[in-house]
Amino acid sequence: AAREMKRVVRPGGCIAVRDADYSSMLTYPDLPTIQEWRRIYRATCVRNGAQPDAGRFLLPWLMEAGFTRDQVQLSMAVTPYLTAEQVADWGQAWTKRALESDFAKQAVEYGIATWPELEAISQGWDSWSRTADAVFYYVNGEAIAYVE
Repeated sequence: AAREMKRVVRPGGCIAVRDADYSSMLTYPDLPTIQEWRRIYRATCVRNGAQPDAGRFLLPWLMEAGFTRDQVQLSMAVTPYLTAEQVADWGQAWTKRALESDFAKQAVEYGIATWPELEAISQGWDSWSRTADAVFYYVNGEAIAYVE
């Protein structure tokens, strides 16, 4: 994809990309069900041919597409969920997505998870989202590649 973006962007233009690194997703409290969610999510991504830790691969992918390191401005940014509202929103989104999403259907179809495991994960997210001192954060890789 990066090679095609480089091809169609005019000289003087740029390409901006950002992606998460799922291995960096951490919570407090560190619930076993959320650890299992991360394992299942990552395995499902890999089974789908995707890279769950894409954020750390942006620079090599852009260089494979023909950019030099000097043409790429790379940064990493932490995305935190710290307020009660942010924690509730993120946790409740995953409470639902753990059971009602393509991710859930694929994880079961591929034999990576069972419905009872996903139900436990959903309950874990629900419990986490209601914890007064809960936090969640992860790292995003970010890159701007300049076309010469």
